[in-house]
Amino acid sequence: MKFGMRFLSFAPAGLVLLIMALMAGAGPAAAQQPQPVTTDYIFKIEPERSVVGPAEEFTVEIVVESKAPGSQGWSYGVDHDEKTLELVSVTTAGTDLDPFTKKFDNTVPSCEQPQGFSQSDAICTGGPAGINIAIGFTQAIILSLAGDAELPVKSRFVMVKARYKVRGGLNIGAGLTTELAFSDSLSATPGGPAVETVISVADGVSMTPTGRDNKVQIRIQAQPDLRLFMTLPQDRKLIANQQDVLPVNILLERKSQGDMLAVLAWSYSIKLDKSLLAAAEFAAGAATAALKGGKGPDFKSYNIDDRSADGAVQGVTAGVVIDLAAPFANDLVLPAGGPALHLETLKLKSAVKINQGDPDRPTALEFVKDVIGENEPTDVVFTSQDGLGLTPDFSAKQTVVLGAGGLAVGRFVRGNANDDAHGADIGDGIWIINHLFYGGPITRCLGAADANDDNRVDLSDAVYLFLWQLQPGKHAGEALYPKPPGPYPACGTDPDLTPEQCPVGSTRCDR
Repeated sequence: MKFGMRFLSFAPAGLVLLIMALMAGAGPAAAQQPQPVTTDYIFKIEPERSVVGPAEEFTVEIVVESKAPGSQGWSYGVDHDEKTLELVSVTTAGTDLDPFTKKFDNTVPSCEQPQGFSQSDAICTGGPAGINIAIGFTQAIILSLAGDAELPVKSRFVMVKARYKVRGGLNIGAGLTTELAFSDSLSATPGGPAVETVISVADGVSMTPTGRDNKVQIRIQAQPDLRLFMTLPQDRKLIANQQDVLPVNILLERKSQGDMLAVLAWSYSIKLDKSLLAAAEFAAGAATAALKGGKGPDFKSYNIDDRSADGAVQGVTAGVVIDLAAPFANDLVLPAGGPALHLETLKLKSAVKINQGDPDRPTALEFVKDVIGENEPTDVVFTSQDGLGLTPDFSAKQTVVLGAGGLAVGRFVRGNANDDAHGADIGDGIWIINHLFYGGPITRCLGAADANDDNRVDLSDAVYLFLWQLQPGKHAGEALYPKPPGPYPACGTDPDLTPEQCPVGSTRCDR
């Protein structure tokens, strides 16, 4: 990969270091600065997490803490154990170096066609069967040939981002440890000099920064057998009238045996065809809502209108953190081989209308990883108590069938037993009593008279309406008893009803 000044791609490493030394003394302001010392510049290797699972990818940032002005360039190498880790990519995109080096290439480093020396490049060597593999990477930077740019004084300046992947087929057992370290033995060109870990400062001085001996250990740990999946109502059909709602439950289960697993946080995204489906609501499921004694997690983010950075993929994203502060004592416990836990419920509406006689239109629901997220792509990951990022099996898809309602079930407003223009009120309670005890007319759609939604019409429905309408709350304007369950106050359907119990056209909603 070639970054910044084009000629560096062809320059020997020694020449780059010489230029760095010359540039350090450039500019009239250089002599006026106090002489920096080694401890003014601290190099660090910072992985996004220290515990990873098999075949998992993770990002490592190489940063410098700069306590003094005057540096105009640096070089270093970072190596890894190629038997356990694969170097996927190296880039300055999204780092603090971007404003200085505008010309860069985000492509994956090529081991098959070595690019020679460049400012940030994978270093490859022969592996099994003659296949080249990356054993590390180097970076050499000159911020300005004119001496008019220097490393800012900053507690954390990100120089590069490297992406690694845990190799497959490892004998992990109870876990194994691998290491990332600064190296002075990597050569940017075959047979060339090794790239040293140095930083160029004022008056032509190149010094070794603090942290050159920094090493970071990464723990590779086997992951439990988790499965993230969705369930739909049995018929999977969504009436395409842009009003009816289809609930989709998101569940997590652990299939393997062993000790219980405690989860502290999770995130995932679901891809939707927004030309056919609209997300109406995204909310905590039973297991999530019950956390922390029924208070729920400290942080919940449910985005029902998210998309990829380029807008090509649309869907919904979920992010949950149970505890935001120590001691992180609350968690979601997954018993080994136990029942699946209900994390969230996504409610969908149709984005189109399908008329009677038109064909049904199926559409897929699927989890996607690192795609959706306008600000940052959302991973499909669950974080355990020991900090391990667990990637579940999320390959199972679901299909929603959109179709015309036809003569299936009529629409109604719950509680509006007399089907008048006033909606649910005390008149409907009187209507129900008149029908039950005095031979009054029946409600044609039984769902409208089932005010408390217990799937039957009896005296409790009339009492429910009276209490809701007439019992005052603790404060003025408040109701002590809840309003009727949906569909209320707008028209809708109830999947528990049959066409005989609520024929189409039996209420003003369908007329």
